[in-house]
Amino acid sequence: MSTESNLPVIEDVDKKILEEIISCTQKTQSFVYVGPKRYFYPDSYKTFGPQIYNFAVRPDDVFLLAYPRTGSTWTQEMLWLLNNNLDYKQAKSVDMDTRFPLIDYCLTLTSESEKDILDNIDDVDKREFLKSVLEPGVNKLRDAPSPRFIKSHLPLSLLPPNLLDTTKVVYLIRDPRDVMVSYYNISKLRFLKPGVEFSVFWSLLRRGLVSWSPIFAHLKEAWEKRHHPNMLFIFYEDLSKDLAGCLKRMAKFYGKSYSEEQIEELCEHLKFENFKKNDAVNQSKVLQDLGVIADGETAFIRKGKVGGWRDYFQGEMETEVENWMKENLADTDFKFPTFNPHIE
Repeated sequence: MSTESNLPVIEDVDKKILEEIISCTQKTQSFVYVGPKRYFYPDSYKTFGPQIYNFAVRPDDVFLLAYPRTGSTWTQEMLWLLNNNLDYKQAKSVDMDTRFPLIDYCLTLTSESEKDILDNIDDVDKREFLKSVLEPGVNKLRDAPSPRFIKSHLPLSLLPPNLLDTTKVVYLIRDPRDVMVSYYNISKLRFLKPGVEFSVFWSLLRRGLVSWSPIFAHLKEAWEKRHHPNMLFIFYEDLSKDLAGCLKRMAKFYGKSYSEEQIEELCEHLKFENFKKNDAVNQSKVLQDLGVIADGETAFIRKGKVGGWRDYFQGEMETEVENWMKENLADTDFKFPTFNPHIE
């Protein structure tokens, strides 16, 4: 068990930066930098960060770590099914937030914003459902029965220090260009003001001024631990190219064995079009109850496309993002399977 004295330093973001962020976002809130790598979070981190850092890990916990919008919801479904004997009935009937909570979802909320959400819901069932979704992950998970399935967008340095030495961890990474496009589109639902262009979001993210950034510090921490016996490093692009092969790797990592027919059936369940229509994972119920999208719409699960960034990064921006990636990868042997920088 760690102690709060070991926590990285938390520093308030200065007023000038806050003004820039507030100018393009829907609500006024403060942010903090955390630790020497200056991870960027809403200031609710001051309340919940220490609780997550000191969270008691169990040997049979199933952890998925990923920067936001890397395909982690899709991967959650894989891990949950592989570790629950392919129980499709429960996977289709029980919401993902219940089966596999995001422990740091609480960082996106304040007590005021939670109250505002719930006060506007008259339907009792909707209120109870949303209360369960909005309840801080540390509260949900602390006394939950084993095995617990836990997702986090936090880097390793802000999670319990004994995590890798206690249980198995899957780390998912995706080409940052595709991540940014997906992150931008989901941010338009509740975070960005209407009309804020992608170039503005890109400017903020490249400077580490979007929550859970910086992305390269995040992945480098995991890459350094890739040889740890409790770490499995997975590329989203590999999942897209060879899903069956990746499922077998994950099953082996957890000591599970499934037949070719069972893997084929799981691949069919996970086909993007099938997955997107599955109400237990596409968060349509949550977003509809919050009034973010209309009934019948699905916005959380988008296209799942590899290389979709080309529709957004064009001309000068394409050169900028390539240079940004080269600069941030210069001190490591890490390589994205989809990144082939121009030779100068």
